[in-house]
Amino acid sequence: MLDVTPDDVDTLAQKAGIAQAEGDLPRAAALLAPLHPPADDTGALEIQVYQAILERRPAPIIPRLEEILAKPDPALGYNNGELRFWLGWAQEVAGDHAAAQESWRQARSELEPFLKEQPDNYILIGDLALTNMGLGDKAAALALAERAMTVVPLEKDVVDGPAPIEILARVAARLGEPDRAIAALQKLLSIPSEGALASRVPLTPALLRLDPMFDPLRNDPRFQELILERIPKSLYNKGMKWYHRLKLCHNKRISRPRTAGEGSHFGPSEGEVRHRILIDVKGPAPTAVVADPAAQGWLENRRQRKN
Repeated sequence: MLDVTPDDVDTLAQKAGIAQAEGDLPRAAALLAPLHPPADDTGALEIQVYQAILERRPAPIIPRLEEILAKPDPALGYNNGELRFWLGWAQEVAGDHAAAQESWRQARSELEPFLKEQPDNYILIGDLALTNMGLGDKAAALALAERAMTVVPLEKDVVDGPAPIEILARVAARLGEPDRAIAALQKLLSIPSEGALASRVPLTPALLRLDPMFDPLRNDPRFQELILERIPKSLYNKGMKWYHRLKLCHNKRISRPRTAGEGSHFGPSEGEVRHRILIDVKGPAPTAVVADPAAQGWLENRRQRKN
């Protein structure tokens, strides 16, 4: 399709969404950078916003959303409220919590009237669930997530049914229900599914590692297990050798040369190392890749000194 319509905005945006799901943010950024979707192309816009959120650098995209929502197009219907949810999420990740709360309050007021007209619209219900989640209304957010699941139950709709489960996972993760969040994620990762956000690509281990909405689960061993990719046994064995070397160093408290701004201590604890190490399957000689940025930087320093 890209050969036929190489400059098609939606095609390139969807391809970027696939790159996001694979955890390849540089590739996604390269695809999205030249795109300037119009205000009525909310799908492509949301993929751009999601990219900024996944990169944890949403500030540049916020003015664009504010410009669009300053004069919302009535023809977009509830998509205006959905875009405003994304604005609130971007503002929150940027650290402007007051602005995020105001955006989410306005989004809720824009979305609720449409729910009366479209009571079985599971996408709209999910938007409201996420908006109430942002506002900290746990009871409303969970009730809406559960309502979406009853509208399109997985048992009767294997195509649309997974999306409300993802909404529940997000709401539960954010609002202090880790058991429900983990159960929902385990279910999603065990079945073919379509995602609930932006490009509709499925929620993947790579996205779980990147998406800030799942930050409250980062220290849960069950979540750490979920974000491990399925890899060949040979690569797993190489990674485990790496881990045991690090564990041995930790147990013996082997010191290492100081670098700027750090002491002579070993670095992450053995427990942190155990949970942070993942296998790097991208190169011809895999070593390790780390879900946690702090540990990743530490390992990179070790590699550079070795080389």
